[in-house]
Amino acid sequence: RKASAITSDHYPERLEAMYLVNVPSWFGAIWKVVKPMMDDNTRSKLFVFSKRDKKGFLKALGTKVPQQNIPPEYGGESMPLGQS
Repeated sequence: RKASAITSDHYPERLEAMYLVNVPSWFGAIWKVVKPMMDDNTRSKLFVFSKRDKKGFLKALGTKVPQQNIPPEYGGESMPLGQS
C-alpha cells in the first residue's frame, strides 16, 4: 500500500479505463489480494470481466467507445481483429 501511495504521489494518473476481458476463474483469488493494495482512483478505473460476461463487458466498454469501433469478437460492429 505504501508503494502504491508513493507512485500515485509522484506520477500523474494517465489511465482513463482498463478492461480485463476473459479473465480465468482463478483470477478472482489474485484480484482479492491485489485490489486492496491499489490506489482508490486507479482501482475505480479497472473493470474485470469473465468469459461468461460478454454483455457486461460490451455495456461497460460502450460507455467509452462507440459500438461501431468495437470489433465483432467483443460484440461490436467494427472490422474483425487483424483485418483493418
